[in-house]
Amino acid sequence: MKNPLISSLSVCLVAAGCLVQAQTTNHQVLMPSATENSNFSQVTLPMYKGIANGKNVWYVVTESSNKRDATTRGVNFAPKLLNAKGTNAVQKGSFSDGILRVEAGVDFSPNRLVIPGSSVIPPEEYSAGSVAQTGYSPLVELPDGIVLNASQIANFSGRHDRVIKFNFVKNLVTLATSQGFFQGKKVWYTSLEASNELPAALEAATLTPKLNAAPGLGSNQANSSRSGIAIFVNGQTGKDNPNRQGLFSALYGEGAPNNVLQAIPDNTNNTNPYSPLWDARMSVWSQQAVSSGANKLQKDFEQLSSLASDSTIMASDGSKWTATGFVINCPVVSISHL
Repeated sequence: MKNPLISSLSVCLVAAGCLVQAQTTNHQVLMPSATENSNFSQVTLPMYKGIANGKNVWYVVTESSNKRDATTRGVNFAPKLLNAKGTNAVQKGSFSDGILRVEAGVDFSPNRLVIPGSSVIPPEEYSAGSVAQTGYSPLVELPDGIVLNASQIANFSGRHDRVIKFNFVKNLVTLATSQGFFQGKKVWYTSLEASNELPAALEAATLTPKLNAAPGLGSNQANSSRSGIAIFVNGQTGKDNPNRQGLFSALYGEGAPNNVLQAIPDNTNNTNPYSPLWDARMSVWSQQAVSSGANKLQKDFEQLSSLASDSTIMASDGSKWTATGFVINCPVVSISHL
């Protein structure tokens, strides 16, 4: 059995509350099949039984590259996932008697570890709590060409670190969510896979190297399979500080890192730029910005370009602000219009 989450980052991941379908004037569920709890820290989704490498698995579907299929499944429509078709970022799959069959699965037995150190990044010690078998990807290319985002969340080896509880009677699973921002609004998402071990450990996601083959590094264009996310490293800290943001704050238990998204689902738009494959941009404030207190909470991805133009924010190695080179699979669940 897995050990309890070691990092204090766990305060971002687990919270109790009654389930509600939060479709109000101020809060909108974007994934049709999703049900959230009262403070949006958890999402409950349908789960399905599949077969990977000849063994039973449980999985969720959160996106489809086909609009009609997405509507039928009650998931996010993400047409950009079609750009991953035929690449090493996908694994082939097919349905037989209603059961999805793929070749590769996940080892859920490792213990996730995140121990903060004297420097912000990387932590003193870290390791992913689940690891993809060779060939595994949540992106499943079906014989008809549709690409599903179908993340495995449990099998004989254990369960995903984002899982809070199962309901095997109703075939439902409840997952922990995190809060971020899009165009000044709060959004909630869940992290399921990452192509690099550091974000896999930090995000409680499955280490899945194949995702790095998803085309479109550094691009949010129509021919990319990715969309961007800004992850601040050295934002302001303090649990009650309204400008709190970044990994340093999250690693020491103050709350979610408040990442900034480039796109969210628009299930009515055939050309919407959303993809759950987030092209990570590790974002570091300049020393001058930190000293002057200019490293305030950021909520709009597009506004970050102006901060990058004069090196107010940079990449984690001090170079020009750009894509870091790893992917995190983070399906978006809902948005607040407040």
